[in-house]
Amino acid sequence: MAVASALRSKRKLTFYSSPHRQHASFLASQPGMASPLLPAEVLLATLNTVELLQSMFPLASELEVSGSSLPPLDLLRSSSSSLETSPPFSDTLRHLDISLPDDIRLLLRVLLDEDPSLPLLIDIVLPLRSAPSSSSPPSSSLVLRPPAWLSRSSFGALVDTLPSSEVGEEVLDEVLALVDHLREVGPSFVPPPLPEPVLGGGVFVEPDENGMDRVWFWL
Repeated sequence: MAVASALRSKRKLTFYSSPHRQHASFLASQPGMASPLLPAEVLLATLNTVELLQSMFPLASELEVSGSSLPPLDLLRSSSSSLETSPPFSDTLRHLDISLPDDIRLLLRVLLDEDPSLPLLIDIVLPLRSAPSSSSPPSSSLVLRPPAWLSRSSFGALVDTLPSSEVGEEVLDEVLALVDHLREVGPSFVPPPLPEPVLGGGVFVEPDENGMDRVWFWL
């Protein structure tokens, strides 16, 4: 996985994404052109990836499936036996082609030191269709959101530590590698707690990041 300085999608600014897992929705679709459905074996692999992630992160506080992605997942599950035939049933493919959206979207929460107040959020986007304007096969996307509790500069430093991925690496392996890395190095980026001021009189000394002290007096 590598750092992207700023990949702009239609709705948000992305600070981190894998160059080998760039989601098709980031590409401009040509008006009037339907996106082709991915092959049956790829759809089954996507369903398998989601189910493995759900088994590894079973709590609702860990892995969340987007509400819009729940019906497509149910449809893929109910159609899996038909997709496993060789060739897949044409009626099943036609029904999926009409019903399936462009992708499946998940949100993975990684807690640092098991502290629910310090989550790192990873958007996982798994494509179901290819972009009509692109000749290369679509790839999944992993996006690390900037957390509210971390400064912009500290987030940039965290992104600089992220491991790179190998070409052709499975998205499940990428997710697990990213989670392990964040759990290992993330706690070192947690800002120290603010000192509590003395109420009702006294002196409070606040250490400065440059080695100086600020002294506050209460009367």
